[in-house]
Amino acid sequence: MEAGRKYATEGVACRRGVRAGATAGRNGRHGDSGIASLIGMWLLWSVALLAGAAELPPQARALLDQKYPGWRLAQSAPQIESWFQQYMPAFRPNLVFGDFNRDGKTDYAAQVVSGGRQHVVAFVASGTGYSMMLLAEDPADPFTFLVIYKRGEKDFDFEHMKPFRYAADAVGVLYLKKTAVTYSWNGKGFAKREAPGDEEVEAAQAEKSH
Repeated sequence: MEAGRKYATEGVACRRGVRAGATAGRNGRHGDSGIASLIGMWLLWSVALLAGAAELPPQARALLDQKYPGWRLAQSAPQIESWFQQYMPAFRPNLVFGDFNRDGKTDYAAQVVSGGRQHVVAFVASGTGYSMMLLAEDPADPFTFLVIYKRGEKDFDFEHMKPFRYAADAVGVLYLKKTAVTYSWNGKGFAKREAPGDEEVEAAQAEKSH
């Protein structure tokens, strides 16, 4: 039980830190404390940071052209863009990369706008190109952005109430006004898991106790 609480605290603190740091400007707050809590995690990505900002490969762009004609990368709020440039320069709020299925190839996730809607799509590399998979679809919101949870990173499964470590790099979609979501490879596709912040967990616990 104690280990479970520890993992839960670490998981929600990570999401709170990212969201607080990146969205601080919207509410006139500074995200220094949230940012500071993530410094250790960002250091683990030092190799990726040296590679420069991510770009979608031509094959992935071609798939978007076919599915979402006239698409564009989703616009992010200026303070979120600035935060990524300073603390996560290898990534963008609307474009991240990792090895989602542990095959040694680089996969991508992008947040694009088409037809007035915001779509999060993953591109899983294969021997000949990429497979495109829709992860999420929402109203356009400049305060919705993507993050990567690295393989081996600790988190907590609130549905089954147990700690876990990510078996492979996973995609996180962070929202300002609703629960964050993670997408992890399950062998055939992506499994969706809600990833609440600590305020949401505390509210749920308080409601359950009454």
